[in-house]
Parts: sequence; structure tokens; C-alpha cells
Amino acid sequence: MTAVISQGFTYLCGCFASVISTTKAISGFKHLSKEYQRELLNAIYINLENCGKLLSVHLTGTENSLLKMYFICIDEKLKIDFDISIKVSRPLLRKKLSVDEVINQIKQYSEMPDTAVLIGLEGKYSHWTTVDKVMSSIKLLDSGSIKQIPIRNIPQIHQISKNDVYVIKARVCK
Repeated sequence: MTAVISQGFTYLCGCFASVISTTKAISGFKHLSKEYQRELLNAIYINLENCGKLLSVHLTGTENSLLKMYFICIDEKLKIDFDISIKVSRPLLRKKLSVDEVINQIKQYSEMPDTAVLIGLEGKYSHWTTVDKVMSSIKLLDSGSIKQIPIRNIPQIHQISKNDVYVIKARVCK
């Protein structure tokens, strides 16, 4: 999945959504300052530069395969700095679910403690974002200008692929 520059979005939304999702997941353990969130972004950028992918991501966006690398990078830094780790899963991958079932699963995961949900949008926008909560709309913690997606607009305007649903779970290291 790649992002488009439109309506305030950048190609770096996957990087931003990874940090925003992590910040939400660990909020019960540790408040991450804006400065520390910038450090996490910088760690992702350095990692991308070291593997020769920074320009590609900047030009075309983040593929699913790179999100794993972002979270590994974030997890390593959190372990060192705060003795907190994150576990990332894609629990809806390869499951046969209707749109309503996908939304219900996103709602259930977003209500779990120490957990965040990162989703990929397609349709009107190709964009990575973080779910805040699900009500009559999906409220978002977004790096761009999308604050919510009315559920009635799914799948006509916005599509959420079950393969692009990531669940981030935080825990204190033992």
C-alpha cells in the first residue's frame, strides 16, 4: 500500500502512524513527549536510510513489509529507554470477514487496554492511520487531516483491508 500526497497527507504516514499507534498503546505505562516521538521517527528514518529505503518511502510510501521494520526499530528503542516492549500482530490476515465484522474486530481491539490499532485506508485515500475509538464513525489519531470515517462511508468511499489491520500491544519487560 502506498500513500498519496493529497489533502495534507504525506508519503510518510506509515512512519507517523507507527509512532502514533505505539504512543497510544504504551500510554498506560509511559507518556511519550513530542520530543521522544520525534526521536522514534528519527530512529525509523535512520533505519530506512541505512537499508537504502528512505528515498523510496519518501517518494512512494510504506508497504506492509516496512511496517514490521518500523515496529522492530521502535520496540528496540523502547526496551532500552523504558523497559517497555510492543508486540505487533495482524490478527485479521487471511480470515474471511465481512466489512461489518472487520469494523467490529477493530472496535474490540481498540477497546483493549495497552493496545492500539493501526489501519490502512484505500479508496478515496491510500493512507496509514491510527484508530482512537469506534462508534458511529471510526475516530482517528491521524498525522493528516482525517479525524474520523463515518461507518456508512465504508466501503463506498473508504476501504479498510483486513490485511492492513495491525494490533499493537504494549507490556513492561520482565
